[in-house]
Amino acid sequence: MSNYVINAQAIRVTGSLRGAYMVFIGLLIVNIILISLVDTRKYNKDYMKEEEILSK
Repeated sequence: MSNYVINAQAIRVTGSLRGAYMVFIGLLIVNIILISLVDTRKYNKDYMKEEEILSK
């Protein structure tokens, strides 16, 4: 649902479908950067349990 809303807003702002695709490419790049900066081990309870078992 949110994709449709963002798509509609992007088309309304840019005036073309190509502009909307550019907005989505920009959001994709932002998401990739954010995901690469997050330490996944911090939130992964399975990893923590495995480290706890291996350290014994």
